[in-house]
Amino acid sequence: MTLPSSGAISMSQVRSELKLSGTISLGQSAVRNLAGRASGSISMSHLHGKSAWSATHTLNVRSYIQGTVKNYGYGKGFVNYGSISPDTVSGISILSLYYSEDQNYTIIGLAGNRASRAVTVESSPSIRRSVSGGTYADFSDYTYYILSTGDPFGIKAKNGSSMQLRIV
Repeated sequence: MTLPSSGAISMSQVRSELKLSGTISLGQSAVRNLAGRASGSISMSHLHGKSAWSATHTLNVRSYIQGTVKNYGYGKGFVNYGSISPDTVSGISILSLYYSEDQNYTIIGLAGNRASRAVTVESSPSIRRSVSGGTYADFSDYTYYILSTGDPFGIKAKNGSSMQLRIV
C-alpha cells in the first residue's frame, strides 16, 4: 500500500510498505531509496505518497472475439492476440493473461505442468490476486490459474493500450 500523502507517517507503516521486519531507521538504504533521498538530510515528510510497488511486466491488451467468446488481454498458442513483456516469470513462459467477458473471470496461463506453483498478479499495491495452485491441461502442456471472478485489474478497459503489472 502507498504511504499517506499527508499527515503523520510511522516507522511501522514504512516497515510494512517495504515488507521488512525488525527495527528500521530513516538512514537505512531501503528507506532512503523509498524516499528518493540517496544521501543528505531525510525526514518522514520525504516519504509522503511513496510506494515500494513496482511493475515487472507490460501487458499490451488486445481483444479476441469470436461468436460468444470475448477475451481481452494476451493469448499465445491456439489463438494469438496481445503481448506481454517480458513473456516469462521466473523462467517460465507466460502463455496467457486475459479477462474472459463471457466467462466473467481473469486467468493467467503458464507453460508446462505448474499445478503446484503459486502465482500472484498485481496492477497496483492495492489490487492483488494470488492463487496457490493451478489446473494442468496435459493436452496442451499448459497450467491455468483463475485469478478472480470479474476483471479486478481493469484489463478490458485497457483494450488497445498497455498496462503495467507485477507478476511473481
